Amino acid sequence: MTNWLGWTTADLEAYQQRVGKDKGRIVRQLDREPAKAVAKVLKEPTEHESQKAVVEAWAFMCTSYGLPEFALYAVPNGGKRHIKTASNLKAEGVRAGIPDLFLAAKSPRDTEARGLYLEMKRKPNSPSREQALVIEYLRRAGYHCVIAWSAAEAITAIQAYLKGAP
Repeated sequence: MTNWLGWTTADLEAYQQRVGKDKGRIVRQLDREPAKAVAKVLKEPTEHESQKAVVEAWAFMCTSYGLPEFALYAVPNGGKRHIKTASNLKAEGVRAGIPDLFLAAKSPRDTEARGLYLEMKRKPNSPSREQALVIEYLRRAGYHCVIAWSAAEAITAIQAYLKGAP
């Protein structure tokens, strides 16, 4: 659920936590320059922070779906690495464009679904050409694929997938 600014409850909580001791100064700035004040305090989380939040939420959610914690796992295909490590990973089969997370579980409603891939993105980023090609292939192969721009979107996608929502 969002408020009139389009903020979710999580956005508001994050804002309130970051405001902390500077509340008076920020409230005064909100009166004068609301967009600037919000942008300064409510920084968009990194993809790493969002993905970490999804994995942490899954640790609490998994038992309610009767699934083990390891059913959701990360695919280590991104990030900066030493050239030797990158070379070794490439030789071992790491491929560009593979989504960040995979939920190895069937959807209760969609008997064709083989699992859920999640690609985490930070606004205003969009999927690369390789990611778009991989996601299209995975969808044709029977997997659900979701591009999530926040932890909340990814968690909602997991819940919808496991409840069998279309």
